[in-house]
Amino acid sequence: VSAKYMAQKAARANAEAALHCAGGAGFGNAAEASRLYRDAAAGIF
Repeated sequence: VSAKYMAQKAARANAEAALHCAGGAGFGNAAEASRLYRDAAAGIF
């Protein structure tokens, strides 16, 4: 369980960094970074 939690935490941090790099365009529904962030955030559940 700990490894899964750490992997999910790293995935979310990396996806958040990608959104910051992409700027405002990264938040659109067509952006890959936006999808990755949503998937990483859903990994908690």
